[in-house]
Amino acid sequence: MQADAPSGAGREVLADSPLASAPKPEGGSPEEQAAGGLHIAHAEAHAAPAADLPQTQVFQRGAFTFNRRFFETKFPGFFGVVRREAEKDLLLVIKAARGEYTGTRITRIAGNDLHLEIHKGAASEEVLIPFTEIKEVQLKHKDAQ
Repeated sequence: MQADAPSGAGREVLADSPLASAPKPEGGSPEEQAAGGLHIAHAEAHAAPAADLPQTQVFQRGAFTFNRRFFETKFPGFFGVVRREAEKDLLLVIKAARGEYTGTRITRIAGNDLHLEIHKGAASEEVLIPFTEIKEVQLKHKDAQ
């Protein structure tokens, strides 16, 4: 170590070095910028895509009558095996007397009940839900909370 060298001499970036042409991060001290210091991304950057998600639609008993016609008119995209691009990321959440079911497809529907396909890990299951037990139906995006 040289005794007469200034304290920041080892951190200087020469004009012809690779660090001189590298983009410098915003913020931080000039020494951190010259050394190419690492920075952690802010949480606000990850929150932006959540704003693009469609708003959750809630249908409650009393405001709507849950029957075959209701499900056929409000959720026609949930009856097909292949989903359309606009609806492929949407989930149907049904809150009933026996529990809450999150499904991707209505497999069968009758005059007084429906069969909802739900997924548990890699397995899928078909659940029978009578219309009389349904308290609330939500249509939401799979990434929404």
